[in-house]
Amino acid sequence: MKGLLLKDFYVAKRNFAWFALVIAGMLIMSCLEEDMQIFLIYPMVVSNVIPVSLMAYDEHDKWEQYSGTLPYTRAQLVTGKYLVGLCLGGAFFLLSMAVAAVRMEIYGSFSLEAWMRMGVILLTIGCLAPVLILPVVFKLGAEKGRIFYLAILGVICGVMVGLDVSGISLSVAQSLWSLVAVLGVVVAVYALSWRLSIRFYQKREL
Repeated sequence: MKGLLLKDFYVAKRNFAWFALVIAGMLIMSCLEEDMQIFLIYPMVVSNVIPVSLMAYDEHDKWEQYSGTLPYTRAQLVTGKYLVGLCLGGAFFLLSMAVAAVRMEIYGSFSLEAWMRMGVILLTIGCLAPVLILPVVFKLGAEKGRIFYLAILGVICGVMVGLDVSGISLSVAQSLWSLVAVLGVVVAVYALSWRLSIRFYQKREL
């Protein structure tokens, strides 16, 4: 499993290192104006893109067929992609939350409730898209799954932007315990998605 993770991180570093500059730019832009917090969402979008793109590279390089000659099961191949997504998503979530706190302090508008509300939005975007998309990608392949991915991500971002623009308050984010509860639900749904992906990938013809 360690070898699979290292392979994916090396591929990600080689092909997506430039994302770091884009993410840094977006986070800086979020601090330029008080009403530009929408840019905090971008790192979570990137964390969704990379696992799907890694699968596309695997398909292009015939890694899926080659891995059949190695001592890895299909369940381990699926688990590797989910762990990469979790690691990247967790790191980008903490980064975005830290920048959110800093920008609130800059404008003198820090509020624990508002900060928690942003946490719920970031968790939703960072985890809802992967749990819906990865099973489809493992069942149909990266190219067909990418179309579904873009559609789902567009819907999620549209809903979140609509909530933010209209000023609707997410009552689920009124306390730290609420954020912990949302995180618990995310973990449970992520685990269910992981199991579905394993089942689909084990039945798929490569």
